[in-house]
Amino acid sequence: MRIRKYFFGALLAIGVCTSSGESSNPTLGVAELPADVLRDCAADATPCQEDNFKIHWVARLPEGHLFLVKLAHCDDESCDSWLIAKNERGETRVMLSVAGDVRVEQGTGKYPIVRTRAELSENYTSYARYDWSDGHYARTETRLMHRIDGFECAGEDDCDAAATRALRDKQAGRAVRIWQQVHGVNWI
Repeated sequence: MRIRKYFFGALLAIGVCTSSGESSNPTLGVAELPADVLRDCAADATPCQEDNFKIHWVARLPEGHLFLVKLAHCDDESCDSWLIAKNERGETRVMLSVAGDVRVEQGTGKYPIVRTRAELSENYTSYARYDWSDGHYARTETRLMHRIDGFECAGEDDCDAAATRALRDKQAGRAVRIWQQVHGVNWI
């Protein structure tokens, strides 16, 4: 009897958390991806398959679900990622196409905040933030960071403070490398 109560409670919770006709485990298949996502895959001689993409559910949207899609064979930060919205009718569209690592976090609105990190070169990393505004994602913040010896600093003031701390900690070589990169000065 007790097992029935727990089972019924679980079914009730699933029913409350999902809308009518909606699965409690939203999915997105390769066949449902928009054409511009499939373009790279379709250029190959082989058809697009499930193992060509990594597809992860990200969030519930007011009219459907949001998925993060990446190419499966691409582990590099320079690879494209797509945020795909799928509505209740099964229609899909690209909400955002970005390169780099993607992190999605709940904000105060109905659509999540998207943050990206892309290594532009050995010495620079770019961070961006995208917020939902007027029916699309818009970039609202971009930060270019200097990267020296695995350490990142934002601008001249931040990097100068880091170089000063390195000198105080008796790491003159590190301080010089920071000043060299940030100010473009070669030291002898």
